[in-house]
Amino acid sequence: MCPRQKQASEREAWCKVFGDFSVLGPVAAIVVAVLALVVFLLPTYVAFHRKADERWIVLVVNVLFGATFVGWVVALILATRKPAAQRQAAA
Repeated sequence: MCPRQKQASEREAWCKVFGDFSVLGPVAAIVVAVLALVVFLLPTYVAFHRKADERWIVLVVNVLFGATFVGWVVALILATRKPAAQRQAAA
């Protein structure tokens, strides 16, 4: 949301850089935030749902480094790896 208490020129500059989020209603903003959280925590959900060996490591990597795209991808790769028993049997 663009700040209303600032002077008009400052407000216009703010809106050009950060956008005017007032076009979203409060319900839509909550929906977008929840969807973003679900996507952010997707690797953790996958790891716990699959009972992955490294599920706690996935949780830590996801929470600490998931905000970076690389950290999120690393967490997703760890979450979707085959269990250790299957990896050893295939080798």
